[in-house]
Amino acid sequence: MRLALPMSRAGAAPRLPALPGYALSTAAALFITRFDNDRLWRRLHALLGDDAHALLLRTSTALVMVAVYVALFSLCGGRRTLKPALAIALAFSAATAYFIDRFGTVIDAGMIRNVFETDTREAGELLTADFAWYLCGRALLPITLLIAWPLAEGGGRVRRLLVAGAWSALLLASAVTALLTQFKDFAIIGREHRELAHLFNPFFPAQSLLKYAGSQVPRAALPVDPLGRDATRPAPPAGAHPQVVVLVLGETARAADFGIDGYVRDTTPHLAALDDLLNFGRATSCGTATAQSVPCMFSLLGRARWKPAPDAQYLNVLDVLAHTGVDAHWRDNDGGCKGVCGSAETVDVTKHGPADLCDAAGCHDDILLADLPALLDAARRDTLIVLHQIGSHGPAYARRYPAAYRRYLPACESAQPQNCAHDELVNAYDNTIVYTDHILDAVLDALRARGERLDAAMIYLSDHGESLGENGLYLHGFPYALAPIEQKQVPFVAWLSPELQKRQALRMDCARQQARKPHSQDDLAPLLLGLFGVRSAAYRADLDPLAACRA
Repeated sequence: MRLALPMSRAGAAPRLPALPGYALSTAAALFITRFDNDRLWRRLHALLGDDAHALLLRTSTALVMVAVYVALFSLCGGRRTLKPALAIALAFSAATAYFIDRFGTVIDAGMIRNVFETDTREAGELLTADFAWYLCGRALLPITLLIAWPLAEGGGRVRRLLVAGAWSALLLASAVTALLTQFKDFAIIGREHRELAHLFNPFFPAQSLLKYAGSQVPRAALPVDPLGRDATRPAPPAGAHPQVVVLVLGETARAADFGIDGYVRDTTPHLAALDDLLNFGRATSCGTATAQSVPCMFSLLGRARWKPAPDAQYLNVLDVLAHTGVDAHWRDNDGGCKGVCGSAETVDVTKHGPADLCDAAGCHDDILLADLPALLDAARRDTLIVLHQIGSHGPAYARRYPAAYRRYLPACESAQPQNCAHDELVNAYDNTIVYTDHILDAVLDALRARGERLDAAMIYLSDHGESLGENGLYLHGFPYALAPIEQKQVPFVAWLSPELQKRQALRMDCARQQARKPHSQDDLAPLLLGLFGVRSAAYRADLDPLAACRA
């Protein structure tokens, strides 16, 4: 016996049954709740277990999510707007789910800022074949089905809105009932595990996107804050050599993998061999992403006062140094200075880089050393040179170092770290630290070679750390209050030439004792102002690691 399928006309292909708008909205909400919130369900499963009560809590949570999403979709219930709105929601939630599920990323306003401020190289490393296949299954297929499925006429606009509203109200009433019957459990979980709020997809990412968009709305001119505008600097002693500080701004280097900070591997052999190195080890960062940490560490405000959306026009430490006559240079190998280098002569070293150091994926950090000798030789006044590394930037760690620095093997070669064995991932990351150690040694060689005419110093400070799969997290950018220590503890070292130690009247035994105290990126601006002798109300001697050690 053969079953007859409904035909639109003789011989035509079977027609899909037309569905009212609220049914399509519910189907999309169910799909998003089930398939685009994997990390949420895994986390709840880990917290609650497998018993019947835990299943009821998870089911109630899903019901609440579906009800909220259907209610939001009903606001776009017009015949011409519903399908486009649902398609956008499916695509957005699938894209955010990929990074939440694969890397443990939290899509907050800071991460949205990172997305808009990233460069094509960084974006290209994340747009992998795995990402494309993920979008095909989670976005393209359901959107294709959504477009193909006919939408029922359902009467006039008013009737459609009434029906959709009634259905949304029914779902919301069911969700409220579920919440009330288990309110105590929901309240306890919500209070003790606030990080769960960041996993509701696409609600939290969409909220973050709106928050970021709001921060970009043009506003009236900000007032000018006087902090740092009083800065002066005494004239250098007669016959004094130019003072040159090279600041190597690290990228994604975590203190946990720095040999001189107690790591089990000797990833920093050159630094470890220095008797006169000041190691302010395991300093805490201002943020967990470059877009927050770099502007914050160069500001005069410190982490407690710095905000991504400033309430006034503030000078940063580069502005103050340039104002007092220090020549400032910025060499960038990491997609930009995040708005802090306006007072410095700035060069993007990736432009026209040599083929042995650069390719379509970017340049190795040796490119930062290319014109360093010329800058040092040209220095006639006190000078600050910032070398902004690409350092250990993921996810493609193996692209960050030349073959000669493949010290730990086998190393993960993939741009999808979650697919590599943990040991291979750590090997690749540690190789980036070995390469950074080489870069710092090369900078020191260049400074030592000019000791007869320059009083020199080198500072190295990373912008933030990195997660390498600990607790299921990868990369960085986690909200600071919830971020693991691996993303917040960074290496911080300084070296001063004997000539500069004498010029600064610096007692090195005291400086070594100061280095053992807790430090943070808040110390960078005071350290630079102190080294160059800047007098200003913005200078905080209590945060300058060397202030107490100058005679």
